[in-house]
Amino acid sequence: APSRTATFTPSAPLPVNTNFTATARAADTSGNLMPQATSWTFTTIAGYTLLGGATPTVTTSGDLNSIELGVRFTADRDGQVAGVRFYKGTGNTGTHTGTLWPASGASLATGTFQNESAGGWQTLLFPAPVAVTAGAVYTASYHAPNGNYSYTSGYFSGGLNAPPLHATADNGSYLYGAGGIPTSTYNSTNYFVDVVFQ
Repeated sequence: APSRTATFTPSAPLPVNTNFTATARAADTSGNLMPQATSWTFTTIAGYTLLGGATPTVTTSGDLNSIELGVRFTADRDGQVAGVRFYKGTGNTGTHTGTLWPASGASLATGTFQNESAGGWQTLLFPAPVAVTAGAVYTASYHAPNGNYSYTSGYFSGGLNAPPLHATADNGSYLYGAGGIPTSTYNSTNYFVDVVFQ
C-alpha cells in the first residue's frame, strides 16, 4: 500500500556534494519478488557557506609573498566542517593547502586542494568532516605560496550573516609565511576564504 514506508538511515553522515543511488526490491507475503528493482538517485547538498557565489573586486592582488589567508566564523548550531573553499585568480599559482583552526590555534584538519581550475572557486573536502560547536570561533584558511590572492576591501565592515554561519566585523585575516593561524587584519578585507558547513 502507498502508506508503507521504508527508511534508509546511513551509518555515518553522507559526504557533501556527492551523487548516490538507492535501490529497493520487495516481495509479497507469498514470496513473489518484484520482477525488477526500483532505483532513484539523489545528490547531497554542497553544504552551507558564508560567501556562496560571491566574487572579489580584485582577483589578483600583485602581492607575490607566501601568505596564509583566513576567515573567522561561528555557527548557530553544532555541526561539521566538511572542508574549505577559496576564490582563485589566474595569478594565484602553486600548491594550495586548506586548514581549519579553533580559537586556540592548533589545527583541527588540513589538506591539499586537488584538480584546481584556472580560476574561480576551489573546494577542498577533508578526508573526514570535523565536528564544531555552536557559538565557538573557528578560522578557515588557505595557503597561497606565491601570493596573488583575491580580495575586496571593507567587505566585513558590518560583519556578515549567512545563517547558520556568521562572520564578525573586522574579519579577514592573514599571516605572511606558512605554519600558523592567520590573525592579522586590515580594513575588514575579505580574502575570499570560505568554509563548507553541514
